[in-house]
Amino acid sequence: MDFRNCLFGISIIVFLGCSSRQTGLQFEQKVLYQIVPQIIDSEFPDTSEGFMLKKTVDGSSVWMKETSANTIIGILDSVYEFDQKFYKKYINLHFSNHDLKLAKLNSAKAYKLDISKIKKSKNYYYQYLSEIPDSKIRWKRKKEFYLMGLVGFSRIYFDKERKNGVLDFTMSCGQQCGMTALVYLKNENGDWKVDEIESIIEE
Repeated sequence: MDFRNCLFGISIIVFLGCSSRQTGLQFEQKVLYQIVPQIIDSEFPDTSEGFMLKKTVDGSSVWMKETSANTIIGILDSVYEFDQKFYKKYINLHFSNHDLKLAKLNSAKAYKLDISKIKKSKNYYYQYLSEIPDSKIRWKRKKEFYLMGLVGFSRIYFDKERKNGVLDFTMSCGQQCGMTALVYLKNENGDWKVDEIESIIEE
């Protein structure tokens, strides 16, 4: 085999490898954008009937019902790496009745989240965390800017058949309110659903 043929063969192998990784990432992103609204809607209250805001009336602070506001869910700009080693015991327990192994579809770690691809809830608007005011004022909720909470998502691990998956989800709903959880996914006739959200308590 001459040098040009050898170089051509190497190029084909590299191209196929990159194409496979890209396809895997595209598949993962498609699933993520499908299940993110399910996770958010399950963890945050329905505000369609209004909520309470603290207002000053005649010099006193009182709670009053507000029927509409600019309600925001802040989302971490990037999808972060999943810590498979840390969560191994939880994953093995959840899938104890299944003979499966989880395998990431590609080697990339974090990537930028495109919130324009996440279907919006009728109650919330999505905004990147980098665009949210700093911690000193973000939780001073007003009608013009009512921060419901902050969320972040990890990469998804799938089984080889792409029938099950798991990701790490973090949430903050106030200065002293939040959780970390594992979100287990399952594929039902081509549609991805949240099977269970397991709150993780660090030991």
